[in-house]
Amino acid sequence: MLRMLLVVLAWTACGSTGEEQPAVPSVDEASESTEKSAASEEGKPDPAPLPEPLMRQALMCCADLAMEPVMEAYLALGGALAKGDAGGISTQAAAMIAAIGRVTDAGEHLGVTAKHLKAIQGVELGEARSQYGQMSDLLVGKLETSASGELDLAVAYSREIDHHWLQEGVEPRSPYGDGIQSYSWGTREEVKAADEVREKELANPEP
Repeated sequence: MLRMLLVVLAWTACGSTGEEQPAVPSVDEASESTEKSAASEEGKPDPAPLPEPLMRQALMCCADLAMEPVMEAYLALGGALAKGDAGGISTQAAAMIAAIGRVTDAGEHLGVTAKHLKAIQGVELGEARSQYGQMSDLLVGKLETSASGELDLAVAYSREIDHHWLQEGVEPRSPYGDGIQSYSWGTREEVKAADEVREKELANPEP
């Protein structure tokens, strides 16, 4: 009887519950699994590299010194639009109109610019930004630069709004209220060309 009891106790201590215990992989099996996983990753192509971002191109303003107060008011107007500051928008639009009036040899484009500025005053923010964008597109093509200019400007473009703007500083800050993924340094043509290159590289990654 004592012998039978000892056998039962030994059987219980060994954990023989009747259920199959899960198999634990050996060190060799684990190593082999890791190597297979690494091999499968090696077979995947690397993601296509993104193109270099467009660099800031400095435009020293202005060839006509009388245009500098115009552009200073323009820059302040852009800052007010970025903040959605209705009072600042109206004030800076009026200041820019007054500065244009002091330009003795004002071209036709400045007359059109003044019309946009008058339209900006007293309208809701979205329309003010639209008028500013149309005015900016015009100024980008007409602004005469000079190495002796005091203002270090650069052209930027918003994909979402589809308008340019000019600004100081090394980081673009959109006056249109769109996110950083929407805008870039450069003209519309330059930005869209860079985007096209990027799309082609992503669609056809190198093996």
